Amino acid sequence: MVQVPAPSQEPAPVEAPAVEEKPVEVEVEETAPPAKTPSLVMEKIDTDGDGIPDTFIIKGEPGKKPVSLAKAKTKKPKHLIEEKPDNLIKATCIKVSDGDTIKVRLDDDSVENVRLYGVDCPEKQQPFGKSATQFTKSMVLGKTVNISPVTTDDYGRTIAWVYVGEKCLDKELLKAGLAWHYKEYSEEEELAILEEEARAKKIGLWQEPNPTPPWEWRHSR
Repeated sequence: MVQVPAPSQEPAPVEAPAVEEKPVEVEVEETAPPAKTPSLVMEKIDTDGDGIPDTFIIKGEPGKKPVSLAKAKTKKPKHLIEEKPDNLIKATCIKVSDGDTIKVRLDDDSVENVRLYGVDCPEKQQPFGKSATQFTKSMVLGKTVNISPVTTDDYGRTIAWVYVGEKCLDKELLKAGLAWHYKEYSEEEELAILEEEARAKKIGLWQEPNPTPPWEWRHSR
Protein backbone atom coordinates (compact mmCIF):
# COMPACT_ATOMS: atom_id res chain seq x y z
CA MET A 1 0.00 0.00 0.00
CA VAL A 2 1.40 3.31 -1.12
CA GLN A 3 1.21 6.18 1.26
CA VAL A 4 0.43 9.60 -0.24
CA PRO A 5 2.17 12.41 1.55
CA ALA A 6 -0.07 15.05 2.97
CA PRO A 7 -0.08 18.33 1.00
CA SER A 8 2.30 20.90 2.33
CA GLN A 9 0.75 23.93 3.81
CA GLU A 10 1.82 27.31 2.28
CA PRO A 11 2.76 29.92 4.76
CA ALA A 12 0.23 32.71 5.17
CA PRO A 13 1.19 35.88 3.22
CA VAL A 14 2.82 38.50 5.30
CA GLU A 15 1.31 41.96 4.85
CA ALA A 16 3.86 44.74 4.33
CA PRO A 17 3.49 47.62 6.65
CA ALA A 18 1.57 50.54 5.17
CA VAL A 19 3.78 53.34 3.94
CA GLU A 20 2.45 56.83 4.43
CA GLU A 21 2.66 58.81 1.19
CA LYS A 22 3.93 62.30 1.64
CA PRO A 23 2.98 65.00 -0.90
CA VAL A 24 5.87 65.95 -3.13
CA GLU A 25 6.53 69.65 -3.14
CA VAL A 26 7.52 70.98 -6.54
CA GLU A 27 9.27 74.29 -6.76
CA VAL A 28 7.78 76.42 -9.50
CA GLU A 29 10.14 79.02 -10.84
CA GLU A 30 8.37 82.29 -11.30
CA THR A 31 8.91 83.74 -14.76
CA ALA A 32 9.03 87.43 -15.29
CA PRO A 33 6.23 88.91 -17.41
CA PRO A 34 7.24 89.51 -21.03
CA ALA A 35 8.79 92.86 -21.64
CA LYS A 36 6.52 95.34 -23.29
CA THR A 37 7.42 96.21 -26.83
CA PRO A 38 7.88 99.93 -27.03
CA SER A 39 5.27 101.61 -29.16
CA LEU A 40 6.58 103.14 -32.35
CA VAL A 41 5.76 106.69 -33.23
CA MET A 42 6.13 108.07 -36.74
CA GLU A 43 6.90 111.74 -36.95
CA LYS A 44 6.50 113.52 -40.29
CA ILE A 45 8.90 116.34 -41.06
CA ASP A 46 8.85 118.92 -43.84
CA THR A 47 12.53 119.50 -44.58
CA ASP A 48 12.24 121.70 -47.65
CA GLY A 49 9.54 124.06 -46.42
CA ASP A 50 6.99 123.32 -49.14
CA GLY A 51 4.31 122.31 -46.66
CA ILE A 52 4.54 118.63 -47.63
CA PRO A 53 6.15 116.09 -45.26
CA ASP A 54 9.07 114.49 -47.07
CA THR A 55 10.99 112.75 -44.27
CA PHE A 56 9.58 110.25 -41.77
CA ILE A 57 11.26 109.59 -38.40
CA ILE A 58 10.30 106.44 -36.47
CA LYS A 59 10.83 106.80 -32.72
CA GLY A 60 10.74 103.71 -30.52
CA GLU A 61 12.73 102.39 -27.55
CA PRO A 62 14.26 105.10 -25.37
CA GLY A 63 17.98 105.43 -25.81
CA LYS A 64 17.94 104.13 -29.35
CA LYS A 65 18.58 106.39 -32.30
CA PRO A 66 15.44 107.21 -34.30
CA VAL A 67 15.22 105.57 -37.70
CA SER A 68 14.93 107.93 -40.65
CA LEU A 69 13.20 106.45 -43.66
CA ALA A 70 14.21 107.43 -47.18
CA LYS A 71 12.66 110.67 -48.38
CA ALA A 72 9.32 110.04 -49.98
CA LYS A 73 7.05 112.80 -51.17
CA THR A 74 3.45 112.25 -50.22
CA LYS A 75 2.27 114.65 -52.88
CA LYS A 76 0.26 112.79 -55.51
CA PRO A 77 0.23 113.72 -59.18
CA LYS A 78 -2.73 115.89 -60.08
CA HIS A 79 -5.71 114.48 -61.95
CA LEU A 80 -5.22 110.84 -61.03
CA ILE A 81 -7.07 108.45 -63.28
CA GLU A 82 -9.54 107.45 -60.56
CA GLU A 83 -10.19 111.07 -59.58
CA LYS A 84 -11.89 113.94 -61.33
CA PRO A 85 -11.47 117.66 -60.66
CA ASP A 86 -14.36 119.71 -59.32
CA ASN A 87 -14.55 122.31 -62.10
CA LEU A 88 -16.14 120.09 -64.74
CA ILE A 89 -18.18 121.61 -67.56
CA LYS A 90 -20.60 119.35 -69.39
CA ALA A 91 -20.51 119.52 -73.20
CA THR A 92 -21.04 117.52 -76.38
CA CYS A 93 -18.20 116.85 -78.78
CA ILE A 94 -19.35 117.92 -82.27
CA LYS A 95 -16.03 117.77 -84.14
CA VAL A 96 -12.56 116.24 -83.88
CA SER A 97 -9.95 118.33 -85.71
CA ASP A 98 -7.03 116.06 -84.87
CA GLY A 99 -5.81 113.85 -82.05
CA ASP A 100 -5.52 116.62 -79.47
CA THR A 101 -8.05 119.24 -80.67
CA ILE A 102 -11.84 118.98 -80.52
CA LYS A 103 -14.86 121.26 -80.81
CA VAL A 104 -17.64 121.07 -78.22
CA ARG A 105 -21.11 122.51 -77.76
CA LEU A 106 -21.96 123.67 -74.26
CA ASP A 107 -25.39 123.54 -72.61
CA ASP A 108 -26.00 127.21 -73.53
CA ASP A 109 -25.42 126.31 -77.22
CA SER A 110 -22.10 128.16 -77.35
CA VAL A 111 -19.25 126.42 -79.19
CA GLU A 112 -15.69 126.11 -77.89
CA ASN A 113 -12.48 124.83 -79.46
CA VAL A 114 -10.68 122.67 -76.90
CA ARG A 115 -7.01 121.72 -76.99
CA LEU A 116 -6.09 118.78 -74.74
CA TYR A 117 -3.87 119.74 -71.83
CA GLY A 118 -0.44 118.19 -71.33
CA VAL A 119 -0.24 116.10 -74.50
CA ASP A 120 0.80 116.64 -78.12
CA CYS A 121 -0.35 114.19 -80.78
CA PRO A 122 1.46 113.67 -84.08
CA GLU A 123 0.15 115.93 -86.85
CA LYS A 124 -2.07 114.34 -89.49
CA GLN A 125 0.79 114.35 -92.00
CA GLN A 126 3.06 112.50 -89.56
CA PRO A 127 3.13 108.76 -88.94
CA PHE A 128 0.32 107.81 -86.54
CA GLY A 129 -1.27 111.26 -86.94
CA LYS A 130 -4.39 109.81 -88.54
CA SER A 131 -4.43 107.00 -85.99
CA ALA A 132 -4.44 109.56 -83.16
CA THR A 133 -7.29 111.46 -84.83
CA GLN A 134 -9.30 108.28 -85.28
CA PHE A 135 -8.65 107.26 -81.67
CA THR A 136 -10.01 110.58 -80.38
CA LYS A 137 -13.05 110.32 -82.66
CA SER A 138 -13.84 106.85 -81.36
CA MET A 139 -13.67 108.09 -77.78
CA VAL A 140 -15.56 111.40 -77.84
CA LEU A 141 -17.20 112.34 -81.15
CA GLY A 142 -20.94 112.77 -80.67
CA LYS A 143 -20.66 111.92 -76.98
CA THR A 144 -21.17 113.84 -73.77
CA VAL A 145 -17.85 114.92 -72.33
CA ASN A 146 -16.72 116.79 -69.24
CA ILE A 147 -14.23 119.61 -69.67
CA SER A 148 -11.85 120.73 -66.91
CA PRO A 149 -10.36 124.06 -68.15
CA VAL A 150 -6.75 124.88 -67.30
CA THR A 151 -6.03 128.01 -69.34
CA THR A 152 -6.49 129.61 -72.78
CA ASP A 153 -3.83 129.60 -75.50
CA ASP A 154 -2.83 132.32 -77.98
CA TYR A 155 -5.35 130.99 -80.49
CA GLY A 156 -8.27 131.43 -78.10
CA ARG A 157 -8.65 127.72 -77.54
CA THR A 158 -9.53 126.35 -74.12
CA ILE A 159 -6.70 124.18 -72.83
CA ALA A 160 -8.35 121.46 -70.77
CA TRP A 161 -8.54 117.95 -69.47
CA VAL A 162 -11.31 116.08 -71.29
CA TYR A 163 -13.21 113.26 -69.62
CA VAL A 164 -15.61 110.80 -71.20
CA GLY A 165 -17.26 108.52 -68.68
CA GLU A 166 -14.57 107.56 -66.19
CA LYS A 167 -11.70 107.98 -68.64
CA CYS A 168 -9.44 110.95 -69.29
CA LEU A 169 -8.82 111.40 -73.03
CA ASP A 170 -5.47 113.11 -72.45
CA LYS A 171 -4.17 110.08 -70.57
CA GLU A 172 -5.75 107.48 -72.83
CA LEU A 173 -3.85 108.91 -75.82
CA LEU A 174 -0.58 108.57 -73.92
CA LYS A 175 -1.37 105.02 -72.85
CA ALA A 176 -2.16 104.09 -76.45
CA GLY A 177 1.19 105.47 -77.61
CA LEU A 178 -0.50 108.14 -79.74
CA ALA A 179 0.81 111.26 -78.01
CA TRP A 180 3.83 112.80 -76.33
CA HIS A 181 3.79 114.35 -72.90
CA TYR A 182 3.95 118.08 -73.75
CA LYS A 183 6.62 118.87 -71.18
CA GLU A 184 7.08 122.47 -72.30
CA TYR A 185 3.59 123.32 -71.03
CA SER A 186 2.97 120.62 -68.44
CA GLU A 187 4.94 119.30 -65.49
CA GLU A 188 2.43 116.57 -64.64
CA GLU A 189 4.45 113.63 -63.34
CA GLU A 190 1.74 111.13 -64.17
CA LEU A 191 1.71 112.11 -67.84
CA ALA A 192 5.48 111.62 -68.03
CA ILE A 193 5.10 108.16 -66.48
CA LEU A 194 2.36 107.16 -68.93
CA GLU A 195 4.56 108.17 -71.87
CA GLU A 196 7.50 106.19 -70.50
CA GLU A 197 5.33 103.10 -70.04
CA ALA A 198 4.10 103.30 -73.64
CA ARG A 199 7.69 103.75 -74.85
CA ALA A 200 8.82 100.67 -72.93
CA LYS A 201 6.00 98.59 -74.44
CA LYS A 202 6.66 99.98 -77.96
CA ILE A 203 3.00 100.85 -78.36
CA GLY A 204 1.70 103.04 -81.19
CA LEU A 205 4.21 105.58 -82.49
CA TRP A 206 6.87 104.12 -80.20
CA GLN A 207 7.13 101.18 -82.58
CA GLU A 208 9.40 103.47 -84.61
CA PRO A 209 13.01 103.80 -83.41
CA ASN A 210 13.14 107.61 -83.50
CA PRO A 211 9.72 109.22 -83.98
CA THR A 212 9.79 112.98 -84.58
CA PRO A 213 7.97 115.00 -81.89
CA PRO A 214 5.20 117.13 -83.44
CA TRP A 215 6.64 120.40 -82.11
CA GLU A 216 9.88 119.68 -83.99
CA TRP A 217 7.94 118.71 -87.09
CA ARG A 218 5.92 121.97 -86.98
CA HIS A 219 9.09 124.01 -86.50
CA SER A 220 10.62 122.45 -89.62
CA ARG A 221 7.68 123.38 -91.88
